[in-house]
Amino acid sequence: MDKDLLWCACCHHILEIMLEAVVLHSLGPSKGPEIMIFKRFQSIWQFIDRSDYATVTSDDVLSNAVSNISDGIIAFAKEQLRQFQPRDDYCELLELTITFLGGVPVRGVSFRAPERGGWQRVFIV
Repeated sequence: MDKDLLWCACCHHILEIMLEAVVLHSLGPSKGPEIMIFKRFQSIWQFIDRSDYATVTSDDVLSNAVSNISDGIIAFAKEQLRQFQPRDDYCELLELTITFLGGVPVRGVSFRAPERGGWQRVFIV
């Protein structure tokens, strides 16, 4: 067509590819359609005390690594939450980022249950 095209990959799918590489490196390839560690995590979700969590400040090495940038990242994430986000998972990622860095999102700290079958389809090798 003799025209330049903009190739813009969906960040959701790019992050799935990156997460797949981490899982494959850590757990090895899946031998079936479901990854058991994710399946077990989903099945015990209701019994997990989600009020007992750790932030980056609980680890000295991590805390030192982000100490000079965490306030800026929290401010950026809060500003992004004030703007329109087209997907709920974008909001969830921003809120989890704020929580991990020791801040508190406007809606408070919350952890959503993992989706049934969501990640598992990505990791079949």
